[in-house]
Amino acid sequence: MTKTVTTKLAGLIANAVAKGNTADRAKTTAVDAMVAAGFVSTDFISPKGKDSKSTATDDLFAQINDAIVAGFATRTQALVNAPSAKGMTDAQKLARRTGQQQIGAKRNDFKTALAKRENAETSGNTSRTRTPQQRVTDNLNDSIKVLQEADGVPFDTVKVLELCKKALAEATKIAH
Repeated sequence: MTKTVTTKLAGLIANAVAKGNTADRAKTTAVDAMVAAGFVSTDFISPKGKDSKSTATDDLFAQINDAIVAGFATRTQALVNAPSAKGMTDAQKLARRTGQQQIGAKRNDFKTALAKRENAETSGNTSRTRTPQQRVTDNLNDSIKVLQEADGVPFDTVKVLELCKKALAEATKIAH
């Protein structure tokens, strides 16, 4: 059978990517607000565990979970917020369990995003703030180093090295 991306399938793929991009932007906005409000990654760890590394109070942790649940479909919210699974069908119990797992998964997503920000701040990683010119010159400098040590490559390293040096000189010119 020959596989092909039909117009319908292409539309579904494009829609999934667009929704993913929207979700990524929303998450970044939320994490920006969390950082501005003084949240840290360890606020997203349960304070109940033995030897927990959590910095959250029970109340804060409950608020975070409630905010996550507020993003779920109404039906899932009702199942997750039910006092017990007693009287639920097997399908409802499964949906409730899945919803509860999603609370943890979403909380961990935020925890990971905050931890990445914290690590970037403490490691001095400035890759997010490099200008396009800095990125190009850094990459050209790296290429020059590799070419100076290259052996057995299928192209004229002397010529490519010369071109990289010319490109670096051009990239480091200050525009007037």
